[in-house]
Amino acid sequence: MKLPTPPLPDPPELEATCLSLAVLDAVLGPQWQYRTHSFDASWSAGARMASQRDGSGDDVFVVFEDAGVYVQGLAHESAMAPPSEGRPASAEMFAGLPPAMLCWLDEPAFGPRCCSFCLYWDVRSPGWHRCLDEGRDGADVDGSAALLGIYAGGVQAYREYAQDYFEVQLAESSVRSIYEQRALTDELIRALNPEADVRAARREASEMGYPG
Repeated sequence: MKLPTPPLPDPPELEATCLSLAVLDAVLGPQWQYRTHSFDASWSAGARMASQRDGSGDDVFVVFEDAGVYVQGLAHESAMAPPSEGRPASAEMFAGLPPAMLCWLDEPAFGPRCCSFCLYWDVRSPGWHRCLDEGRDGADVDGSAALLGIYAGGVQAYREYAQDYFEVQLAESSVRSIYEQRALTDELIRALNPEADVRAARREASEMGYPG
């Protein structure tokens, strides 16, 4: 079965979205361990890293660097997941990965080579590529559609996630302000979370590279 490549945005938009998701989670969830999304603007020399962890064994790691973008995800209950926890995926999972990105396969923070899908964007050959593009029959057999959907779903996708995860109903205008990376004013922070520590939220956003 030919596996479809998830409809991710181009790298600049994807990176901006990852930053927005992390800032929104930081405002809604002051305690880092209870957040799903994070963004590290100074994670490695010349590279930024975004992550998504659901606390139940599923995760996504996205590395933005000069060579392009590396995406690794694990939907641990999917048909394409390694057969046992912590076991590396087969070498086929990483077929065609550009040499400049091979270093990420053994990154300890990612759970080295433990994933159900791997995608990349190579600046020398623009466009999203799936390393392993053949899989078993069935809908979303590797979990990529479910895990990556929020990156392409826009404001409404985050509002639905926040209602489910943080049990809050957010105004579309407030979420859109973060997606458009407008100034993180006291009013905007409190519109998202009336109980937020505005100074702490603004400090974290700044450390992530959020403008203003």
